[in-house]
Amino acid sequence: MEADRDANPTNLYLAIEEKDWDGVKYQAENFKNEAKTWIRRECLQTKKLRWRLLPLHAALLHGAPADTVNALINCYSDAVKAKDDQGMLPIHIAIKKHAEPSVINVLLSSFPDCLGVKCETNGMTPFQMAKSSSSIHRKYYLRALKKGSATHSAITKDPLSDLLCGIDYKSFIGRGRSLILSRF
Repeated sequence: MEADRDANPTNLYLAIEEKDWDGVKYQAENFKNEAKTWIRRECLQTKKLRWRLLPLHAALLHGAPADTVNALINCYSDAVKAKDDQGMLPIHIAIKKHAEPSVINVLLSSFPDCLGVKCETNGMTPFQMAKSSSSIHRKYYLRALKKGSATHSAITKDPLSDLLCGIDYKSFIGRGRSLILSRF
């Protein structure tokens, strides 16, 4: 399924653009087909494709929190394996947009094999992108991505890792925060 951003955008996509994360979760859970609908935008004059992406890609571009990302993946699990028009997986977009560590954790848990997939625009794996990232979360990205898919899968069976999927790690203060983050 496909929708034009200017002619007939889905309500899910509009909620993403507005950063209405509760609205995004509601739409995704109640209108699951919208989570599977590719959104495209064309140049009005030339009708050439400007961009094409799934709601998961769009949510990451707009800085969605981990619980929203998780809800979108739960509604359409193949989205985490899909490349946008630029040849980027959701993990590539998340690293490029300096996503919170909890978002990276959700993406890795959902598709551990993403570690070997290169971005088509720059030829880099997620680890290589993290290495060159200027994000304040760079060290977390490198630790999480370096562990590899098998190790990361084992880590996500840990309740503390699962906890981080839905909680912004900045909410942890002092020693508790350090203890939780050191597990990665």
